Amino acid sequence: AKIVIGNIVKWHVKEGDKVEVGEAVCDIETDKATLGFEMQDAGYVAKILVPDGTKGVKVGTVKD
Repeated sequence: AKIVIGNIVKWHVKEGDKVEVGEAVCDIETDKATLGFEMQDAGYVAKILVPDGTKGVKVGTVKD
């Protein structure tokens, strides 16, 4: 089953941080579990658009 909606529990990175493949950058809570979201590519965090504690975030949504 795919995650469709989740809550951003906590970010483990800050804007400007370098991230590596496989690094967990935040925790996402679903109705069944809390999971670490792992990077698929290396790079830098330009901006965090959805802050800690945001609830009901649809996968693929970008807020500004």
